[in-house]
Amino acid sequence: MKKPQKQLLSVMFHLAVLCGMVVTYDAGKALAQKLGWIKSGHKAAEGTAIDFMDKEPQLSTEIDPALEKLVAKKDGTFLFRTDIPFPPHLRVISTDVTKFHDVNIAKRVADGSQRTRESLRIEEVMEYEMAGKSVRFTQRQMLSQRKPTAAERLERLKAIEAAVKKGAEPPADPFSTVGELVGKAVQFKTDGKAWAVMPTKEFKTMAWGKGLEKQVGDMLVANGLMRKARWFGDKPLPIGHKLTLSGDSLDLVLTGGRSGSLDMELKGMEGVHGHPCAVFEVSGAVKLDEDTDDQGRTTSGEETIESGRIWFSLLYPVVLRGEMAMIVSYDTREKGKLVEQLQGKAEKSFHRKWGAVTKAAPKE
Repeated sequence: MKKPQKQLLSVMFHLAVLCGMVVTYDAGKALAQKLGWIKSGHKAAEGTAIDFMDKEPQLSTEIDPALEKLVAKKDGTFLFRTDIPFPPHLRVISTDVTKFHDVNIAKRVADGSQRTRESLRIEEVMEYEMAGKSVRFTQRQMLSQRKPTAAERLERLKAIEAAVKKGAEPPADPFSTVGELVGKAVQFKTDGKAWAVMPTKEFKTMAWGKGLEKQVGDMLVANGLMRKARWFGDKPLPIGHKLTLSGDSLDLVLTGGRSGSLDMELKGMEGVHGHPCAVFEVSGAVKLDEDTDDQGRTTSGEETIESGRIWFSLLYPVVLRGEMAMIVSYDTREKGKLVEQLQGKAEKSFHRKWGAVTKAAPKE
């Protein structure tokens, strides 16, 4: 794995907490430093690193007519319902994409410091299936791509052309890495107090699950499998309604330790995979509390949301989509000394395909 990509696994946890992404710091560190779960030189499932910074395809904003009938709306106002029971058996497919645009990465090395400037894209698709006290996580995609320089781009195109002339298989994309856990699943059970991974004979899968155990609760809330504890209240809100989140009210959007403030304005109603949602424009700045990894390194920083939109379900207290353009700054320290810094522009998008399951629940 390239050094900038290792650095990204250190800071991705913080973007993940803000937007509900499923990658966690502990899992990422285990992935990168202990088990080597990501290998370079794999072909990307779709696209190439040459065009990976292109705009993501737009989702349909249509609303399922049957679900729209459940929306409590009147005269341009919306009531955020909390009275509808959660499905007893729920499946959510979460897609998260983070892009870093020409970010500055500085890292302390033995003979001084190393500085690079990179553009990267990280995509993860996870499937969650929950019934009763059991939940199963399945990784459907984990792809990291680095945007090549002009010289690297030309070299890559020449290599492809040469292979085509020889009738050979084109060389693997050197700018992409694909996770080895793609297609793997891990299951957790809870006693009502804590989540524990269920035993499996596959060492890497078991280690993956152990690394996630402490994060399962937050991940279930962030990805819409459990209700958010803080929601909008019992009064209808009109289009154009504005609110400022700070202190404990940040829990409406965020998970994890943060401070700062976010300004939001209700713009209307749109669908996310057919599910009716209220769309808010969002901007503001938050400061991240220090987070300590399994090796005693602490990471803190700031995120400024220049512009963004968040889609809140009108039927359940869950967030189903988000798009944000941000300026980020992260500092990582070891024994009090600064060892890594990342600064620059980032884009974050996520969407959740949320719905009830009618087949048998995951086997316990």
